[in-house]
Amino acid sequence: MYLSSLKKDGKVIPRILVFNTFVKKQHPQLHFERQQKLLNDQEKNDLTPELSGDIVVDTLRNTFQLQHFRDNQREIIDKILSGCDVFVKMPTGSGKTLCFAIPAVISAGITLVIVPFNALMADLNQRFNKHHILTKSFNQFTTDDELSQVLHDLNSLSPSIKILITTPESIKKPAVQMALQGLNERKLLSRVIIDEVHCLSEASDQFRPEYLELNKLKDLFPRIQLVMLTATASDETLSFILDYMKATNCTVFRIPVTRTNITYKVFLAPKKKQTTYEHIKEYIIKNFSNMCGIVYCNTPTEVLDLSYILSNGYQNQLSVSKYSGSQGDMDIFEKQKELAHWLEGKTKILVSTKAAGTGLDKNNVRFVINCGLPNSVEEYYQQTGRCGRDGLNSEAIMFFRPEDRGLHIKHIGQETTEFRQLSALRRLHSICQYAEMHGCRKQFLSQYFSDPDTGVCQNQCDYCLAPLNLVEVQVNIHTQNIVGIIQSFCLQGKKPTFDNVTLVFRGANNAYAKKENLHLFQNYGKGKGFFTDNQCKALIRYLVWCDFIKENIMILNKFSSSYLSLTTKGQNLLQGSYNQPIIWKQAK
Repeated sequence: MYLSSLKKDGKVIPRILVFNTFVKKQHPQLHFERQQKLLNDQEKNDLTPELSGDIVVDTLRNTFQLQHFRDNQREIIDKILSGCDVFVKMPTGSGKTLCFAIPAVISAGITLVIVPFNALMADLNQRFNKHHILTKSFNQFTTDDELSQVLHDLNSLSPSIKILITTPESIKKPAVQMALQGLNERKLLSRVIIDEVHCLSEASDQFRPEYLELNKLKDLFPRIQLVMLTATASDETLSFILDYMKATNCTVFRIPVTRTNITYKVFLAPKKKQTTYEHIKEYIIKNFSNMCGIVYCNTPTEVLDLSYILSNGYQNQLSVSKYSGSQGDMDIFEKQKELAHWLEGKTKILVSTKAAGTGLDKNNVRFVINCGLPNSVEEYYQQTGRCGRDGLNSEAIMFFRPEDRGLHIKHIGQETTEFRQLSALRRLHSICQYAEMHGCRKQFLSQYFSDPDTGVCQNQCDYCLAPLNLVEVQVNIHTQNIVGIIQSFCLQGKKPTFDNVTLVFRGANNAYAKKENLHLFQNYGKGKGFFTDNQCKALIRYLVWCDFIKENIMILNKFSSSYLSLTTKGQNLLQGSYNQPIIWKQAK
């Protein structure tokens, strides 16, 4: 943990202030009641609870059966119990859930927990009830009778529920809103937890718009405590969330995200998905025989196809469960059954979309494989964080398919404002840069999430394990040729794409090139013999990352795609006023 500060109205506001002496004074009666309950449990179960005189420690040991806190947990719990708004960024697997679960048990009233996914909701519900914490949850699949029972308890004079879990979509129901208002008026709504709060920065008018309405919580309940938790928040994301949620006096805990027991690897996937599926199966059989793991896919169709490949064949059939979100063909009961089989160890591998991407807490996951490109570094880190939660060595492997950018561009085009489109594009460019870089991947993650320690990972990524023999190529001339091609398209009133520019630069002579008279373009064929098709597109993506080229979103007949234009920096290069060397690392 380290101190953090934010600038607001030109002033630097310190964020980390930890106090450790208030708990006994704040809840003396509750402390007594807690001890009395433990004594009653002793009489019923003939167990002797160990009472330390510290209610937080007693709850840790006697409710959660843990003996010690992990790093930073106690400080965060104390700050939550103090009643101020709290933002927590901790690595995956570091115990964020316990940080709000202990205050929920100790405090009077009900703790409302808002989560992004039904899979996470089910997981938390099961874990809390396992520890005899009365927890209820509801979502769009909850029946009217089930919801009525929950609301009846919430509206009672003395609710028995301690933790209530739901999603942003379900919290909008009028009956739920009225029940929450009643709890707040009776001072029985102790706090609101927003778990995986980074999802707020990815929401839009087209994608989970209910997330954008969470900023009304402070209007509905002006004095309510907000506790926001995530493993992934860059400086930009953190600033956006605090401003959007109106958390003006919020204590921020920022713990470095890198985990020393995970090795990160990236493989360039074949263009044919079927071949990629076979490679994934071979990799699992060779490296993780009879071990637990997760394979993430970008679409429900990929989930079905890959799970079939993994679980079938003449030999080496793997034990697989599958899970996909609301866009898939699986009904809620089938999804719950499949997920439960994996969580209980009846199957070894979970093939899933990102619907099971956050919060799943299964401690023996030895590998996470991404079958394709995630939409952001944040999403990738969340997914890879499912492995190695027991502290043992694990692997995070991405099979990188550059073609997957098209799927993400389609989703970005559904954003309704230019600001959100640009933000989503920046996140997409960052994960592409991670996948295509020649350097330490853990160092990249540390820098991306603004961690203080950005040293290399000491053989915990594919690059550091086997450094490539790299050559630094100065590509100023090639860059001038590429930006010249883009300008030629623009001068003709056309919107050049990655494919168009690559065809011209490499001197394509196929039917499309002849039809479009690409040979008439400036700098036609200037890259022929220097770059393959994939290398050329990778160079263009690198130039986007370096801000010589801008990628823009266009929508034609309701379909989204992207086109390229020149930035001011690119214009300066073309005009000869940019004289700095442009270095691109390539493997020999």
